[in-house]
Amino acid sequence: MKSELPDYNVGGTRFHVDIADGGLRQVSNPANRIPFDEMTFRNGHYEFLFDKSTKNVFKGNPASKPESVVAVRMPHPYKLDPNIVNRMLERIGSRRQTAKHQIRKQASLKP
Repeated sequence: MKSELPDYNVGGTRFHVDIADGGLRQVSNPANRIPFDEMTFRNGHYEFLFDKSTKNVFKGNPASKPESVVAVRMPHPYKLDPNIVNRMLERIGSRRQTAKHQIRKQASLKP
């Protein structure tokens, strides 16, 4: 049974918290990602400037940020995703099943 990714609201935009993938993925636009390594980890939480117009991390000068930019303080992803262990085990299990299937398929093709 696949478990759902938790959501987190960033500046009015919903993102999936995907620890296994290393970041946040916008629910309505999965191609839009915010990697954890683009955030600052401080005292057990993440901080970053979020641009509501681009729906991503603000990359400009913080001293001259536009009004569309807000400061975000996000709890550690493990606090947002209590089912991460189950999801990681599912991913490992499906990879093992795929590998076993490929080995069996190759073995059946040998003369």
